[in-house]
Amino acid sequence: MSVNILGTNYDIASTTVLFLFCNKLESVPEGVFMLENLTQLHLTNNYIKEIPADIDKLKNLKKLYASQNYLTHIPKEILNLPDLEYLGVSENPLIGLTVTLHENNLDEVKEFLQRDINNSAYARANAENKIQSFISKHVIPKYYDLVPDFMNLSI
Repeated sequence: MSVNILGTNYDIASTTVLFLFCNKLESVPEGVFMLENLTQLHLTNNYIKEIPADIDKLKNLKKLYASQNYLTHIPKEILNLPDLEYLGVSENPLIGLTVTLHENNLDEVKEFLQRDINNSAYARANAENKIQSFISKHVIPKYYDLVPDFMNLSI
C-alpha cells in the first residue's frame, strides 16, 4: 500500500526517510503521518507554521529536521516520540527557545517542556532560570531568542 505525497507515491511500510525540504510547503502533508516506519523527516526551508499534533503517529521517528520555517511552538506531542534523538528547529520564530536539539540534551528539553508553567512568580522564575541554564550549556547564541514574558510561553 502506498500514499501520494506531493505527486510521489511512497510505500507506507518501507519508507524510512522522507525529504520534503525546500518545497515551499505551508503545512506538513497529511500523508506523511501514514508512513509508519519513518525514521527521518526532513522539512527544512519551507513555510511551515506548525508541526501537527499527528506527529506522534510517527512512533519510529528518530530525526526531525524542521529548521528555517515559520514555527512558533513545538507541539507537546513531540514528547510522545520514544525514539526521537534529534529535533532541528533553529531559525524559526519560536516563542521561548529556538535551538537545535541533540541527543545529549533532548532529555533536559523534554523535562522543560513537561513542566507546568503556571501564573506564580516562583514558576516563572524557575522557568527563566531553566532556560538561561540550558542556553549557557547548550545553545549557540545566534540560535536562541528568549521572550521576556514567560506567562505566554507556548509549547
